[in-house]
Amino acid sequence: LEKLFERAQIMGLRKVLLKVVVTQTEAIKLYEKTGFSLIGRLKEHFFKNNTYYDAFLMERYLTQERR
Repeated sequence: LEKLFERAQIMGLRKVLLKVVVTQTEAIKLYEKTGFSLIGRLKEHFFKNNTYYDAFLMERYLTQERR
């Protein structure tokens, strides 16, 4: 993930967003450890095997500047 963040900064991006299925607790913990924060929940966002799943929307700022 750190390589992704470095590349994003080189490209001039201020933040990175991701979506993760709410049942993926280990992935959520990893994202939180790397600086992502939960900013929302998307109801029935993913559909797999005839089932809808909610997703968390998470963000990580790459710089201290936030507008």
